[in-house]
Amino acid sequence: MTTSELIAEFGYNLIRIGHPDWFANGLRARLRYQGVYLSEKDVERFMSLTDKTEIEFWVRKALSVRSAEEIFGSEPSPIAQAEAAGGLDG
Repeated sequence: MTTSELIAEFGYNLIRIGHPDWFANGLRARLRYQGVYLSEKDVERFMSLTDKTEIEFWVRKALSVRSAEEIFGSEPSPIAQAEAAGGLDG
């Protein structure tokens, strides 16, 4: 199983048991590790996913990009921009 398949499977199960926030925030932390900073709007988009195939598609796409804008094509939030600049962590 690939990393994206594992994350999608785990995320799908978290969503099924009523914890989409755990999935989205866990994915946010994983993406931050690779230098991709999700905005609150992006986190909400991941929290709204329910279909297992759709979850896997978006997770695979998220793990293959260099910036959050490449995932959904949106502008980064001010928080995501500050995080990317290193301004929120210290």
